[in-house]
Amino acid sequence: MLSPQELSRFADQIVPIYQELEEYVLQDLARLTRGVVDGVNAGSIQYHAEFLGDVNVSMQEIERRVREINGQAIPHFNEQFEVVNRRSFNREKAMLAPGDPSFTMTAAKTSFVQQAAATVGAQFVSLTGSLGMGGMQLQQFYTQTLNFAFAQASSGVFSYDQAIRLAAQRLRGKGLQTIHWASGRKESVESAVRRSVLTGLKQATNAVSDLNANELGCDGWEITAHMGARPTHKEWQGKQFARYKGRTQGFSLFDEVVGDQMQEPNCRHTKFGIFLGQSPVWSPEDLAGIDPPDFEFMGKEYTAYTASQRQRELERRIRQSKRDVVIAEGMGDEEMTLTQRSRLVQQQRQYREFSQAAGLPRQPERLWAA
Repeated sequence: MLSPQELSRFADQIVPIYQELEEYVLQDLARLTRGVVDGVNAGSIQYHAEFLGDVNVSMQEIERRVREINGQAIPHFNEQFEVVNRRSFNREKAMLAPGDPSFTMTAAKTSFVQQAAATVGAQFVSLTGSLGMGGMQLQQFYTQTLNFAFAQASSGVFSYDQAIRLAAQRLRGKGLQTIHWASGRKESVESAVRRSVLTGLKQATNAVSDLNANELGCDGWEITAHMGARPTHKEWQGKQFARYKGRTQGFSLFDEVVGDQMQEPNCRHTKFGIFLGQSPVWSPEDLAGIDPPDFEFMGKEYTAYTASQRQRELERRIRQSKRDVVIAEGMGDEEMTLTQRSRLVQQQRQYREFSQAAGLPRQPERLWAA
């Protein structure tokens, strides 16, 4: 059993490693774009020979950094993955069989954990092997961005500052993506990595819990609980359910009430085996008070769930504004940098005020320090 908070913290340890790659790409694009405009302005740039050659150099450096980041992230992930799953097993042992020396983390359980970790590690390699931006392959986006900068700077229509800002405007709002070319589905790298980590850890934890429950003969499941659960999940979180149709003892069947809802994206609930009738971890009183009261902020009513969704939205905006600061600094535009930083400060203040009003802890690890 792992708590929803533990699942989130584990993912939050891994995601920043890949955000460093995104920051480098944005800095590099801004540097090359500024170089194109400077070259046109000085009358010295040789279009294809110069900056299109630089794109190839950038791609080689990004590939090197991807190998380096995966080489750093995957071993760290594997090590921590086993530590966290060992903690989950020990928690269930203390709850269900504290005095049974034969109840151990068997080779079969360890194998499940190792296989799940290997699957997630392979997903990291796959995700970083299909990088893109703006919905296109990364090299194509680089080339089109520099083509655009060259066209604006050499048109004679725009001043130097205008050409810089038009090029920067094309970059703003962009972030590193992983693109599934067969389906065309696009996803930010940070979201893809986080989803991969959460899914892999949940699958491993629940698989070991299945083995534990089978080994001990548990006839029920209990589900973890957290503040701000989505409404459909709030109905069953923290409750106990029967595993078997003919042995319900008056409890609802897990398969009929919960089913596959725990497999929905970004769900952080896990289950663990119990003996029906044992005291639950979460009492009815605990569950009734798990969410703070509804509240109003700037004229809008929020529940605990909608407040958590609003906090995620504010975090996404702050991360994007930090990307825009990186771009402005890379372009060397002091006025644009000041404007973007001012906007960022306002968003950070709103984030603090909203989190305080909602009674939600701030999560600086999700804000990406630029």
